[in-house]
Formats: sequence, structure tokens, C-alpha cells
Amino acid sequence: MSEPAVKHFAIAYARRGMAVLPLHAVVDGWCTCGTSECPSPGKHPRTEHGLKDATCDPNIIAAWWGQWPDSNLGIVTGSTSGLAVLDVDGEDGERSLAILQARFGSLPVTLEARTGKGRHLYFKEPEGGVRNSAGKLGPGLDIRGEGGYVVAPRSLHPSGKRYRWLNRNQPAELPSWFVELLREPRPASSNGSGEKVQAGMRNAHLTSLAGSMRRRGMSEAAIAQALLTENRERCEPSLPEQEVRAIAKSISRYEPNAVARRGTDNVVAGEKGQSANPWSAAQEAPTFLVAGTDEVDFLEPRLLAPGAITELFSPRGIGKTQVGLALAVKLAHSGKRILLLDRDNPPSEVRKRLRSWGASQTPTLKVLTRDKVPRLMDLASWVQFPIGDYDVVILDSLDSAAEGMGEQDSAKPSRAISPLLDIAHCERGPALLVLGNCVKTAKHSRGSGVIEDRADIVYEIRDATSFEPKGTKPWVEELPPADAASWAARSSRRKLRKVYRLAFIPTKFRLGEEPEPFILEMDLSQEPWTLTDVTDAVDRQGAEARAEREREREEAKMRAVRALLNEIHRRWEAGEAVMFKDKDTVPFLRTQGLTQALAREVLRWGDGTYWRLAKLEQGQGHPVRVFPLSVTEAGINENPHGNTTLAEPAKIAAADDPCFRGTLFMHSTEIDASQARKKCGSQGGDISVAAANDSAPSAPTEVVEI
Repeated sequence: MSEPAVKHFAIAYARRGMAVLPLHAVVDGWCTCGTSECPSPGKHPRTEHGLKDATCDPNIIAAWWGQWPDSNLGIVTGSTSGLAVLDVDGEDGERSLAILQARFGSLPVTLEARTGKGRHLYFKEPEGGVRNSAGKLGPGLDIRGEGGYVVAPRSLHPSGKRYRWLNRNQPAELPSWFVELLREPRPASSNGSGEKVQAGMRNAHLTSLAGSMRRRGMSEAAIAQALLTENRERCEPSLPEQEVRAIAKSISRYEPNAVARRGTDNVVAGEKGQSANPWSAAQEAPTFLVAGTDEVDFLEPRLLAPGAITELFSPRGIGKTQVGLALAVKLAHSGKRILLLDRDNPPSEVRKRLRSWGASQTPTLKVLTRDKVPRLMDLASWVQFPIGDYDVVILDSLDSAAEGMGEQDSAKPSRAISPLLDIAHCERGPALLVLGNCVKTAKHSRGSGVIEDRADIVYEIRDATSFEPKGTKPWVEELPPADAASWAARSSRRKLRKVYRLAFIPTKFRLGEEPEPFILEMDLSQEPWTLTDVTDAVDRQGAEARAEREREREEAKMRAVRALLNEIHRRWEAGEAVMFKDKDTVPFLRTQGLTQALAREVLRWGDGTYWRLAKLEQGQGHPVRVFPLSVTEAGINENPHGNTTLAEPAKIAAADDPCFRGTLFMHSTEIDASQARKKCGSQGGDISVAAANDSAPSAPTEVVEI
């Protein structure tokens, strides 16, 4: 979203009574404060007096963002805005919060925002207020109250992530136990905080704590660490470490949303149990409408969004794997956590390609090779997937991971893709990029239509490496065929090339307005390899081709016009019969390289400027003949569309001539009867000729001009 939107958010907050102020931003990796080692890049006030300058005045806010349009946005907490905000910072914060809630009770549902590394929970300021504190309630838990502020949506975090709202709830009241803990002089994590958990309750207590953390997508290692701390500080006597780790392992086998659906006692015991009534989750429409955000925060424009499955299908060997690797490296360089599941290619080839794409400095990119990636039908393995550990998961390819999946059977593809749906559709699920091959006809993906039905975004990828648009229609309609036979015929021409182009054509797009097709170019000529959008260049090429075709068409028209004029005058001067439009002139123009339609168009276009079309009253179908005007060859070259001087025409009365009746405008001012009869090709009858300044015949027949 552009910078002006941040200003609009600031004004909207101010209208709700939240005092705001502009904060410094991070531009090209540097804080706009100019300090090379800024301890809080993009997060500290930009105005001279800091928090004292906070306001709800929209005019002042507009002036700030007019002066600093790239500013981040801060909301002041405490009595100024009536807010207390809990900052849950990453996995440490989630673990500490889970421990607190296991001990004292759950926090109410409230207004919540995503931050760069965690989330902010907005509450009403309690009576008497609360002070700012860092880590008092546990590692990763900070409170912003009186004299504090928080970075608010849609500010930009140094990691590249946008702060955004996760729901539209009203700030809730803080529970009394939470306020008391904040006001206690000692940390809540000390041994004296809370009652001891006695024998007989320890297992259930730790299981409940583990379930709470797993629902937030926390990993087995993080859950185990929290349980060991809780066991040591509160369980009396403490459980053996091996038993505590077993609880963490058992809970972590389940997806976060599965833990939410099941009772944790049954999960630990390994029982199927009875799922909670799913119909109880139905929400009233007004509640549903304010419970989340309408925005889609794409990780990669047009292609990847959190919680969405994107499928790319193409013939084998076209280069979609390279696109997946390029995206993985690009997103990892921006700090995103990427998991590449390559079940297709040898590890040596994956290693070589990743190195060429520049993955040597991407610690947030993890790779699982084909000897370790579980089949999709191995549900026991996929149920352990660490959902909260990744922002993007790339599977290459669906065909190799879904072994035994038929093209006609819908049941097996449904079962095969279900683990991917469970991962993407859970709370805070990652973006999934699934690569797959199409059938030989290239009309759809391998497997039944259920594969594409389950996805959120589907692209057909076509080879555009040697493609040059002709401009006859939109470039996407000019692409060469994508079927196996056509691809095989073109593949030899791609050998030894270092630059490839792939066209992306959306066939399904659930996340807003469907994007236009686009073309990406892979340049493998030097390392690191690059992936570039060249759609604009292809559009320009098509426009240039259209302009060139139009220029050539106009030149062909004028060449044909000159040739036809020469022929019309040649016949007239030679005393030959005047040309018929359909019988003579159209075939003549076709010999000059024009199509029949263009020949007819040229005849109509030149009527009155280069020649005269006249319909005869006699003859079958009232044939049309073509007569010359006094337009010189030089005049055609200099000004083909008009401003030529026409000679005063003579009038020929031919009411009794069997060739035609009516008044025809000739290019000559003096014509005798024999010449007129000869030029018309008449077979008899008298023709009266009068000079241009003579009176017209007593009963002339009106000429019909075409």
C-alpha cells in the first residue's frame, strides 16, 4: 500500500480518539533519523517533542504526512488514548503468554494486530492505569501503558512486513488477575507466583499448557522448553524430564487447528475422541464482518499470499522449477522463512541451481531433498508439519509427491492434497506454492479437476522464449501452442540458450480481481541468475508491430491507389471501356496485393478524391463504374487525402443511351458524342454533349453516387 494510505489510517485512528504521531521509517535498510546504528529503526518519534506532540487533530496529521510521507505511525497508550497494549514478541512471547493463561485463565478476545515479529493485543486502560514494563510477565511480553506508544498498522517493519489488523474487535477489559500481576513488585515468573500444581494434576496442567501453545503454531522444541520451565517452577514434585518431553512430542504431532478442535486430554492419550460440535462456530453476519481484515497482504504480488495455495502448471521441462527457486531465494533475502520441498530433482542439481540463484546468504531458506520429503499420502508425517515455522512452503512437484494419483479418479487426488489444505487453511498458515505438470494436450493439470478446484490461485505457464508478438490481437492470444507435440518441436531451439521467457496465464484467482497475464524472463547468463517481469516490453513490442503493420498497410493502399489511377486514366486516354467496380477494379486491386475487403475499402475511400463511382440505372443489378477525376500523380504523392483542385466537369446527357442514363461527371471539359460512346462501351443511341457553361438537358436523370 502506498504511503498516503498510512496518513489515512492515522486520521481514522484519531477520529476514534486515539492520539497519533509520525515515526521514523526504514528506507533502503536505514532509519530515516540518519543514525548509522539506530537502536530502534523505524520505531521512534519524528517530531521535535516526541510523545508530547501526539494529537487527534486531522489537520496537523495531514501536515505531518505532507512533510514526511514515508513515516510510520504510532498510537499513544495510557490515559491519552485510553489504551493498554500487550506486545507478544515472537516465540518467547507466545510461550510466556501460554504459561500465564495456563496458570490464571484466558485473556478475552480483543482488538489484535500483527507486528513484524509477533502481535499486539489492544485493551482498555484499567482504572488507575498501568505503567510500561518489559519482560515483567515473562520473556517476550511487554506492556505499553501510561507514557508509552506502539507502532500501528499500516506501518512498515524493518523486516519488510506491514503491521496489519487481524480483526476488528473493540478493545476488551483486562482481567483483574492480569492487572494485579502488572502491579506486583516481583516478576510473575518467580516461584512464589501462583499456587503449586500437586501430584495428580501435573500431567493435565502441562497438557493444557502444551495445547495452548500448539494452537498458536509453536514448535515442539519451544513447547518442550516452556513445559520444562513450568514443571520445574510449579509442579510439586516435578515430573521426570522424559515424561514432560513426551507430552510436548505428543501434542506437537497434531496440526494447530486439530488441537483447537479436539480436547487435549484425548490428544495426549492418543484417542480419536469426539470432535467439538463444528456448527457451534457459526457467527452472526455483523460479528463475522468485523472479526477480520478484508485485505490480502501478498508476499509476492499476483502469486503468493499467506494461507493460500498457488498452483503453477505447465509441460515438463519448461522452467517452472527455476521460477520456484528464484522466488524462494528472493523471499528469503527479504527475511521470509521458506521451506523448499524438492521431491523431483537430485540434491546435487538443487544445490547447483540454488547457488546460481544466490542462496548462499539465505539462512531463512530451508531445503528438504527428494529422499526426505514424505509422500502426500503419508498423513502421519504431514500431521507433524511445523506450521508456525514458515511463511512460504514450495512443493516441487505435485506429481512426484502424489504418487499413484490417477487422472480420472477424484478420490485419490482429494486425499493427496488434503495435507496441503490443512497446512494453508489453519490460523496463520503459510503461503503454499505447488508446481505440477499438465496433460499432453496442455488443457489442464494432471490428476482430476479436484486439484485445481482446491487451490486459491492457478496459473497456466506457457513457453514464450522465442515469442514475438505480431500485434494482430492481444499477445496472450498469439502465444504458440503448449501441447506436448508443439513443445517438442520447439524445444530444440531452446538448447544452449541462456535467456528464457515464461508466460503466466491466470485460470483461477480467488483473492480479489484477477491479474492480467504476465511474462517473466530468466537470465542464466551470469550469476546470480535473475528473474525479471518483461510484460511491458512485450506489450511495447506488440504495439510497435501493430504500428508497423498499419504503416505497411497504408503504403500498400497508396501503391494500389496509384496503380489504379494509372489504369483508369490509361483506359480513358486509350478510349477503352470504363472499368466496372466489382468486375474490374476489385480484381485489379487484388493483383496489387490487397485483400478483397481492403480493395473495396480503398474504392470507397477514394471516391470523390481520386475517382468517381457512379451507379448505372440500366444493367443487371445497376452496376457501378469507375470514372477518373482531374487529380495529378503529383497531387496523390503530396496530399493523398484532399485539398486537390478539380477541373470544372462537363455534363453529359445520355438519357437514351443503352449504356447508362443520368448525368456523369467526367474529368474532361470537352467530349464529343463518339468519344463518350466509345468510353462507355455503348452499342448505339445518341448522346448529347454540352459544355460546362451550357444549360442542362431538359429532363436529366439524377446521378447516384456510391
